[in-house]
Amino acid sequence: MNRAVSSGVGGYIQPGARENIAYLTQTERRKDFQYEAMQERRDAETVATRGFNTSVPTNFKDLVQAKAEENNIVFMPLVAKRHLGKQLYTFGRIVIYIDRGVVFVQGEKTWVPTSLQSLIDMAKEARRAEDQQDVRIYNEEVELDSRDPEQDYIQYKESCESLSTLMAEIQELKASGAKEGSPEVEERRMQSCIHFMNLKKLNRLAHMRLKRGRDQTHDAKQKVDVLHLQLQNLLYEVMHLQKEISKCLEFKSQHEEIDLVTEDVFYKEAPTEISRPHLTNNDQHQLTLARLDWELEQRKRLARNTRNP
Repeated sequence: MNRAVSSGVGGYIQPGARENIAYLTQTERRKDFQYEAMQERRDAETVATRGFNTSVPTNFKDLVQAKAEENNIVFMPLVAKRHLGKQLYTFGRIVIYIDRGVVFVQGEKTWVPTSLQSLIDMAKEARRAEDQQDVRIYNEEVELDSRDPEQDYIQYKESCESLSTLMAEIQELKASGAKEGSPEVEERRMQSCIHFMNLKKLNRLAHMRLKRGRDQTHDAKQKVDVLHLQLQNLLYEVMHLQKEISKCLEFKSQHEEIDLVTEDVFYKEAPTEISRPHLTNNDQHQLTLARLDWELEQRKRLARNTRNP
């Protein structure tokens, strides 16, 4: 209607049409501004509500994210991956996409809708199966135990000879006019690369053997050092005991300087309570003590006689 009034077809303009058009245009603009202001206010309130209560999901994607965090499952988008215009996500080991509040799981041929709890159970089952899977890791240290160093040395010599032959063949092919990248040259280069890789592996194995030998030598040396230290301690104790024995053997008692009566005279003159034949006959130490006691007794008696003539 506005276009019809303002078109000016035939040069006739209805009186007041321009004012009506301006009024209607202004009214429409005012409504648009009011709608935009209301929309901005609603967005601000939504952001504020999320800021105050971030734990409450605002849409289905946030709900899936919250459930994934509760069950310790990784939920993240796949970069540059879409299906029917929908962003693809990984929920653990499962690929999904969300459409109108429904989760679709990638099947063998098609995408199958499923519930959120079923999705969580599937992710847990996939993680459990992955944990129970037998993972075999190649380890050169394990392989080193089953390899013979002599065979590795023979293989090393053969690889070096093969490399020398291949280099000579490549040089002959280039000298005969073979172009760079020709099938013959590339085939020999590929074989040379395989031999180089074999040489690098043999080099690693040799270094590992060397390290293992050094470690074993170090362990054996430590054991020898411990035993040597124990031997030194024992030798020191033996030397100390020998010194003590020598001191005991070289010890001289004062009774050796005393001139004692002979054993026959001692048994004849000494009373029985001093001589004690039942003890002194078989014990030289007790005999010496008894003779000293008898000598002391005689000297005391001589001292008394000297004082009282």
